[in-house]
Amino acid sequence: LNHKGEHFSVRGPLNVARPPQGHPLRVHTLASEADTALAIRVADVIITGHRDLPAAQAFYQDIKQRAAALGRNPEHLKILTTVNPLGSAHNDIAEHLENGFQTRACDGFNLLFTDAPDAIDSFVEHVIPLLQHRGLLRHSYSGSTLREHLGLPRPSNRFSASIHPVTEPAHAS
Repeated sequence: LNHKGEHFSVRGPLNVARPPQGHPLRVHTLASEADTALAIRVADVIITGHRDLPAAQAFYQDIKQRAAALGRNPEHLKILTTVNPLGSAHNDIAEHLENGFQTRACDGFNLLFTDAPDAIDSFVEHVIPLLQHRGLLRHSYSGSTLREHLGLPRPSNRFSASIHPVTEPAHAS
């Protein structure tokens, strides 16, 4: 707002509407404890790669507890485990995903289809119907944003507290 610099200047506030999501999702991957601490404070989604179920469950519980200790609603921080669902054992893949979700090892999955060109088609045709039949995956979306699809609230406008209505100056009578 009202910036004057060497290369450009901007007068007044930006005159565009706030986006439907409030702001884009903040998605974090973790490489250190500093990354983890930052993600717990500000992330909407944490991407993890735990392959061991007990380790994933311990990580999930730790992150959710630390978020709550900071005053965050733990349900507003989603933990997604990266999975590469390869193979033709569709029921086994569905079982693996269901187990991770039902045992509180994650809130969902970040699916990678890097090794087989037809893997995503096979997943969509065979695994998704199994997950839908088990009640783990919706048949349609009711929201219009990724934030709504993940069950995350629209963040409040951080600038709304600084916006004051313009009042007319008092007229001398």
